[in-house]
Amino acid sequence: MPCSDGGPSYEQVEQEERDLKTMTRLACDRCKEIEARGGNVPAWAMEWWTRHKAKDRERLKEDAVARRESKIRKTALAKLTKKEREELGL
Repeated sequence: MPCSDGGPSYEQVEQEERDLKTMTRLACDRCKEIEARGGNVPAWAMEWWTRHKAKDRERLKEDAVARRESKIRKTALAKLTKKEREELGL
């Protein structure tokens, strides 16, 4: 008999996390649609929506930094010879 602490299984936790991501994406899409049409997000959702938009902005900034760093790295590596890359362990 497998050991269990009586809590949810690993598979159950993974499914709940997938479900939460799906629900978050749906709520985000709906709130964006409401705002795009000039409407107001319901008061009961406004606190979540405000936090969610702030997290999205931060994620977009981080993504932009990562893309810029990747481009700089590619450009720098392209300037090195094969021998220089090998000497640097790249």
